[in-house]
Amino acid sequence: NATLCPPGMFAAVNATVCTNCPFGLVALVAGSSSCSACPAGYACPSANMSVACSAGSYSPAGTTTCLPCTLGYICRNPAADPVACPAGSRPAGNSTYCEPCPTGTFCAAAASTPTPCAFGAAAGTGQSVCASCSSGYYSDVRNCSVAATCRRCPPGSACIGGGPPAACDSGYYSPGGLERCVACTQGSYA
Repeated sequence: NATLCPPGMFAAVNATVCTNCPFGLVALVAGSSSCSACPAGYACPSANMSVACSAGSYSPAGTTTCLPCTLGYICRNPAADPVACPAGSRPAGNSTYCEPCPTGTFCAAAASTPTPCAFGAAAGTGQSVCASCSSGYYSDVRNCSVAATCRRCPPGSACIGGGPPAACDSGYYSPGGLERCVACTQGSYA
């Protein structure tokens, strides 16, 4: 009378004894004739047990543990490789979905956290770059949401790279709205 090998063990055809599955391999049902790799999406802490990976983790076939989702990626399906969040978004919900980056920040592809816009730059929700103020305009607000916060550079000042106004040096002037001050012509002063 044949006896079935218990889970975690196997017996090849015509074998007279059950053999333990080697480390990393499993036999999840009684009467197995061979051992197999741990299935994708599961952790296999022993040769006779598999446990489904939780949300935000994954496990390729043959891996005995569930791995945390890679930063900047999401793990919707524990049996599949992580997927990068597209530019303008970041992982959310325990790395199970991508959400738009907040206003005043930007997210490059596969970003795990949003980057604040610099002074003189703005970004609406879900942006992959911040838009700078036009030449001759500035913003003294950081993390602003729209370019409408850009103001015309005042007379007597330069606004380099959208930064705050800087007074023109002696011998230079600006009527306003310039990125750089202009040298006074001969016979004039500022």
